Amino acid sequence: MSVLNLYKNYQQKRPISWGLDIFTLLVEFFPTLVVIFSDGTYDQKEKSYLEKLIQNLGFYFEEEGFSAKKVKELQLSFSQEFDFLGKNLSEWQENFLEALKTHLQNHNHKKMLIKNTIAWFAQISIDVTEDEQNAMDFLSEKLELI
Repeated sequence: MSVLNLYKNYQQKRPISWGLDIFTLLVEFFPTLVVIFSDGTYDQKEKSYLEKLIQNLGFYFEEEGFSAKKVKELQLSFSQEFDFLGKNLSEWQENFLEALKTHLQNHNHKKMLIKNTIAWFAQISIDVTEDEQNAMDFLSEKLELI
């Protein structure tokens, strides 16, 4: 599945006002949600770090020339979509990961960023849990991050 096909499918169920380029960022950060929810908990630390990630996305949007108002709207929207996807992970995981795998074939340079991001989120708690390690191993293999 391509990111474009996933975008069309997602739009049918979750109408968002993003273009494909911004939706692609959601796809690229999706593995983070897999790791966060792998141990069955979503604690305050993880929530705080996800909010920091969304805040950092805001800096990216500012650099891309978006107005302050649009940046705030996008940050809120990302927060809502991360929340939705976290609650509906099993429904969307396969399609998001397949689209990301296809996307990474043409954007190999993004693999290390994704691998580092998922490792960073797994280490938020003091130790990486077995479930988080299993999720990271699964994602590394599935997305060919190795």
